[in-house]
Amino acid sequence: MRRRGCASGESRVSWRACRLRSRACPIPHRPGYPGRRVNLELRAVLDLASFIDPGAASRAAGATDVREGLTTLAVAAFPIVEAPLEADPSLLDACFELRWAEPFGEHRYAGSLARELADTDDPAAVIRRFAARHRLRIALREILPEAVGGAPVHVTARELSDLAAATIDAALTVATRDVEARFGSPRRVDGSASTLCVIGMGKLGAGELNAGSDVDLVCFYDTDEGATASSDEIPLHEFWTRVVRRMVPLLDEVTSDGFVWRVDLRLRPEGTRGPLVNALPAMLRYYETWGRLWERAAWTRAWPIAGDRDLGRELMREMEPFVYRRAVDPRIANAMCELVEQARAERGDVERDLKLGLGGIRELETFVQALQLVWGGKNPSLRVRPTLEALDRLRSHGLVTEREASVLGDAYTTLRSAEHLVQNASGVQTHAVPPDAPSRVRLARSLGFATWEDFDVHLQGVKQRVHACIEDLRSGDDRPPRWNALLASVDEGEVDAVRRSLEESLGEMATRELARDVVALGARPDELLGTVTRERAPGHAEALIDALVESADPEQAARSLCVCVSHRGFRPVIASALREPPALLRRFVTALGGSAFLGDLIVRHPELAEHALLSRGMPSPEAAVSAVRREVESLGPQGMLDPELVAGAIRRAKVRVTLEVVLADMAEEVRVQDVTLVLSTLADACLDHALRVAGGQTEPVQGMCVVSVGKLGGKELGYGSDLDVLFVFEPRPSEDDGDAMVRRARQAQKAIRVISGVHEDGPGFELDTRLRPSGSQGVLVTSLQSFARYHGVGEDDRAASVRAAAWERQTLLRARFSAGDAELGRRVMEVAHQAAYEAGPPDLAEIHRLRLRMEHELGREKAGRFDLKLGRGGLVDVEFLVQALQMKHGEEASVRTSNTVDAIHGLERCGALDPVDAELLRAGYAFLRKLEQRLHVVHNTSLHLLDVRAPGMLPLARRMGWTGAPGRTAPQQLMDRYAKITSSIRNVYLRLMTRSESP
Repeated sequence: MRRRGCASGESRVSWRACRLRSRACPIPHRPGYPGRRVNLELRAVLDLASFIDPGAASRAAGATDVREGLTTLAVAAFPIVEAPLEADPSLLDACFELRWAEPFGEHRYAGSLARELADTDDPAAVIRRFAARHRLRIALREILPEAVGGAPVHVTARELSDLAAATIDAALTVATRDVEARFGSPRRVDGSASTLCVIGMGKLGAGELNAGSDVDLVCFYDTDEGATASSDEIPLHEFWTRVVRRMVPLLDEVTSDGFVWRVDLRLRPEGTRGPLVNALPAMLRYYETWGRLWERAAWTRAWPIAGDRDLGRELMREMEPFVYRRAVDPRIANAMCELVEQARAERGDVERDLKLGLGGIRELETFVQALQLVWGGKNPSLRVRPTLEALDRLRSHGLVTEREASVLGDAYTTLRSAEHLVQNASGVQTHAVPPDAPSRVRLARSLGFATWEDFDVHLQGVKQRVHACIEDLRSGDDRPPRWNALLASVDEGEVDAVRRSLEESLGEMATRELARDVVALGARPDELLGTVTRERAPGHAEALIDALVESADPEQAARSLCVCVSHRGFRPVIASALREPPALLRRFVTALGGSAFLGDLIVRHPELAEHALLSRGMPSPEAAVSAVRREVESLGPQGMLDPELVAGAIRRAKVRVTLEVVLADMAEEVRVQDVTLVLSTLADACLDHALRVAGGQTEPVQGMCVVSVGKLGGKELGYGSDLDVLFVFEPRPSEDDGDAMVRRARQAQKAIRVISGVHEDGPGFELDTRLRPSGSQGVLVTSLQSFARYHGVGEDDRAASVRAAAWERQTLLRARFSAGDAELGRRVMEVAHQAAYEAGPPDLAEIHRLRLRMEHELGREKAGRFDLKLGRGGLVDVEFLVQALQMKHGEEASVRTSNTVDAIHGLERCGALDPVDAELLRAGYAFLRKLEQRLHVVHNTSLHLLDVRAPGMLPLARRMGWTGAPGRTAPQQLMDRYAKITSSIRNVYLRLMTRSESP
């Protein structure tokens, strides 16, 4: 099975007419609480309201503050809210809460709602009003520009889902409490508490809820073995049935306050004919015996959202063999498409339907879910719930083309944005484009289009491209391959004819060099594009050309592939690849075209092509250590004592492990923290073996250790990072200190040559020892006693004896034992911790002065050019702030860690960081580190600069997950996010470091 691309491309029309002007009215936040100020300018809000609905101009003329402006905007975009807002202006209160413009998250919702429920006799009314306030806040975020609190639809859908989870959990708690009051608490036969879990299905389970969606729920409990603990004893099944019957009206009963959510329980086993709740064993028996394809598809988007989440995760694990089958069955795609047709036939007229119409949301979701069901059994990384994330995983594994991923990603944003606006404006559960002209104009303008006709042209193009993709999925290999003409030219060796065929898809990117490489790939019958290969492995040649055309850099991909094919050892690899599904080859080619770093790695080490092609996943830290050990031990006892041979072994292991990490990273299978942990562990292992051979031994080194600082010390090593290290030794009992220093300095110099020197097996690691005591003027190695004396540890008059500068104390916060004598390393770390954490409060002014100096002298940002490490709000802002707080609260054990994210967790636990600030710093740091890594992988550069004018911004933005939206390109979306995150980080940094407002 799979796959050809579908057409894309058209010009987008206007963006919002409103522009931010003067008279900034910052959204206030409560006194005494830290908070990011989001400047909503009254004129801008009113301009946007008038743009969406020109009839709002008269109302706008009378608005004098931001609350009135937001009311005007809400009524202009969503006429249905006019009467409720007039009756209850407090519905806008959520827009004036602390950090209202940041994603709330389920925990924040839950905490806020719990406080409101603490003192009420009417919990249902509290839950309804709470949900209404936040639904309006989220709806406004969808139409505001991101710079002033707006957010794209995938973020607001996640917020709505988190809001639903928090309110459903609150309703479940109230319902359980009410039933327990009459019948007692539910107990299993062993006396432990019985529990129930609510599974969110459909859009709720996927984190993609609409404002007008039902919430699809499946409720189950742990066991039937038990009863309630009271004189009115009832079985567990009856108890939990009563709880669910009590919970549902709390959510969907319509009152003067409206309702919380419409509840749909029909996705439970046996639907409306089945019991409201089932015990876990009964649930599993049903799906094992009676489960159908549509239920498998439904469970791809299921997730525990209320009640006992651990019980829910247990069910999800047990359900995986039912949902994701090991056997690959391409017939699933046609069967899923037939379900879409059936739903369309049952609905009738769907021409205006954004969900069920041709090329609508249902077709897009079916495309993704069908491929997840086909391939998810063999590839667990595809088992993700959000549609865009699943689409990106399918792309990274070669199961959809780059063009399909782009087309469907753009379509998802357009269709879901329109769907949300239609529902927010009408207040009803509809997916249809409104029939009347004023509502259509309002919809178009809310999406940034000047006229309905402009948006309709865009919408029809989107739907046509989605439908082309679903038709391509349905048709399988029934149609003639679209590359027949090109392959015929390859057979004839006609480079110019191949270039002309490629021009239809690539335009000016179809260079003669690319065409020449494509011809070379079919120069022999048994080559990848050769005639014999095409006969023996139908579909692989087409998949390869698809991947070349859809890759970020087709010329780079073809050139790297030719290098692989030219290597003698690659022949068996081709044979292996042709026995695998075409997706494996597609994934490899896509990776070559999407990463200059990987392409360069393969060009320099073509013998690793097989390893790259057949790589199956991310290595663990233990696997990285084992890879180094195996390479070194393969040299034999004598070879392990040869520095030159050990240097080669270290480099071969480094290249192999790094290759596996890059492939897993590009496939979005791992987090940045996983990547940096494996790379740091790999570096530690290489340092240890380098130190051994430098000392002329194969056993662990005694009397000397390597202490890492910087990124390696924090286990945050990136692809192109240097290793910042200190060499510390302890003389033998009978050894003169000077003699010991000379001997250990020679060992350190030899170790540096082993790990950093030029070698035929490629580059090793660059070592930087300038952070040692006294820097470049100091000796290369330091004794433990000198190290302690330099940092003033162990002296009676510490203040007089400290020779280290203030910044060197900061350096020790990132210190960690990496290699050599572990016992000596432990003692060195005791000294380092005492110097770093027990020297009293830091000089915040000096730290801030140093930070600004780095920003101005090294960052040197200017318009359109940003430094994500040293620039304003960059990585160093987070690191300096966290380190300052670590020194200030050094007596707390939880803050004594070299890892930045772990330190943020520790500072939050001990109360040194507000939870909201901690989450902002964690999320911002993760984003910037991921961006830093992507820069290296995509462009093979160790620089940390972003230039908005650089042509490489598009592939970088794509690799960061942006696909573009109406009025915003993918690079613009990336830079919007970058600006928002760095601004938030800088505000927190200034507030906590200087206790002053940002300039």
